[in-house]
Amino acid sequence: MEHQLAADTSIKETHRDDVWSGLVLTGAMALVALSGVLLPAGMLIDLVYNVFVRRLLGAPRLPITPTPRRFSYVISTALLASSALAFFAGAPAVGFLLGGLVVVGGAILSTTLWCLGSWIYWTVRSLLSSARLS
Repeated sequence: MEHQLAADTSIKETHRDDVWSGLVLTGAMALVALSGVLLPAGMLIDLVYNVFVRRLLGAPRLPITPTPRRFSYVISTALLASSALAFFAGAPAVGFLLGGLVVVGGAILSTTLWCLGSWIYWTVRSLLSSARLS
């Protein structure tokens, strides 16, 4: 009985730690993605690259973030912030699902150089232009 109680307590503590880890990680990633929305010259990662890494490598500066990419950062920010809120609310499955959508989008971008968020931007823009012309 005592062994079972200790195991139950350990599982609950591990679950709580997972929830807080998910909250902190997705919350931090949401802030980085939000920087891509708010800073057209480049998100936080671009800034670190432009200030430090490129000088070490002798590489050119990264260009200003185009609007379609900034739109994709809006989508990522919303998904990651929602994921963090899900972890905070004690719904880690929802948190993992929402965060996982960002991982899938990033994996697609990394392997194919095709950005789902930019595609959505251009599709919506095209539909709105067609609607105005009608």
